[in-house]
Amino acid sequence: MKNFNRILKMVLICFLTVSTITSCKKGSVTTPPELPIVTNVQPKNPKPGDVVNISGTGFGTTATDVKVTIGSQIITITSVTATEIKFTLPTGITAGDIAVAIKNIIASNIDPQKATITPQQTVLPVATITSINPTSGKVGDLVTITGTNFNTTLANDVVKFNGIATTVVAATATSLTVNVPATATTGVVTLSVLGAAAISGSSFTVNSSNGGSTGSAVPYIVSVGGTATFSKIASASSEIGAMVVDKKNNILYYSDFGGAPYFATYKGTLYKVKLDGSAPVVVTTDPRITAIQNIAIDPANGNIVVESRLDAVGLSADIYNINVATSAITVVSKNVNIGGSGNGFRYIDTKGNYWLSYGQKLNLTTGNFDRNASFAFDGTSQSLFMGDNIYVSDWDHSKALDMAFFKYNLSTLVSSVTDFTLKGLFSADDPSWAAGTNYGSNADLSTRIAIDDHENVNVIYPFKG
Repeated sequence: MKNFNRILKMVLICFLTVSTITSCKKGSVTTPPELPIVTNVQPKNPKPGDVVNISGTGFGTTATDVKVTIGSQIITITSVTATEIKFTLPTGITAGDIAVAIKNIIASNIDPQKATITPQQTVLPVATITSINPTSGKVGDLVTITGTNFNTTLANDVVKFNGIATTVVAATATSLTVNVPATATTGVVTLSVLGAAAISGSSFTVNSSNGGSTGSAVPYIVSVGGTATFSKIASASSEIGAMVVDKKNNILYYSDFGGAPYFATYKGTLYKVKLDGSAPVVVTTDPRITAIQNIAIDPANGNIVVESRLDAVGLSADIYNINVATSAITVVSKNVNIGGSGNGFRYIDTKGNYWLSYGQKLNLTTGNFDRNASFAFDGTSQSLFMGDNIYVSDWDHSKALDMAFFKYNLSTLVSSVTDFTLKGLFSADDPSWAAGTNYGSNADLSTRIAIDDHENVNVIYPFKG
């Protein structure tokens, strides 16, 4: 019995020992990681911007564990799953073998077509020129080139006038706006997009003046500096009541309406004429567009805004917007209270607000022009517009032969006195001022002012003779 117990005890000890050894062996066994394998890469000849797919196994799902190279060039991946890696081929990559590593373990490549990536150059569509408008003009004029496959980055479109490069000021895929360069001569307009071979458009005639004629010199202006020349580009059967120039498209808009006694005789038709001297054409025959006493150009879109007088003395008017592309007419405001300011000027600021003369903004709710300026005078003889600034001349000061000019910012609603007066401009070099031989009475000073692209103010003062 004792021997049996001794044998049983030894068997139990052996069983427990074997169990313990087996259990320890099971706890220490680790499964080796799955080795990554590349089975296919497509496409093999991608263009920059194409998506490349790497198929296989063992890729995992963590993007930071993945490294893809083409030759020695490291590629940024866009996504990863256990069986697929994707990336977009960047520009500047040269041909080379593709390699994949997962946690620094290089994947085996069993792609039967191997995995050499040979990037292809992107074939750019060829640009075409369908029209150039206008086909003649002077240095500095804006010209529109219409066509296809232009580049929207200004520097990528190189335009030349008879071999002289110019500045592209606006670009879309189908339209370029350029200036006639300073030393341009008559000849063919060419275009090169993204360094491609230049293509040719029509010939462009460079004029020495707006209408191409020599005009007549003005002695007094010569003495100030430079020679002014004049060329006839249009004529009308009655007084011109309103006129504005769209400098971007080289078009002059005008209305043959001059108020009483012409109110009943001339209906104030709206015309347009190109500055190259083409014949005037009627903008629209819509019966609402009549008795036009003021015209403005919307700087945001080039559309025309007109003011149609409703009475003989200019107390009220309707305001319309005319789309230059579609000729569609929309109402801005009806029966607007002009308040007898028929000779005032209208402007549209960069925010699309409508302004009367100086500092009076159109209230579209009430149909009135609300006073938004505070000036040191009550009236104005002339005003002019530049961006969000207007310059006005002081009518009251003109009675003292010393007209002042004020600057008013339509955005900040701040006005300031300029550093020059009419007397200061003319008295130093014109003896007729001191002699009192100016045209008309002091209260009827028909001074006109204008502004150029550099915001220089130009003044014309009439004298006898």
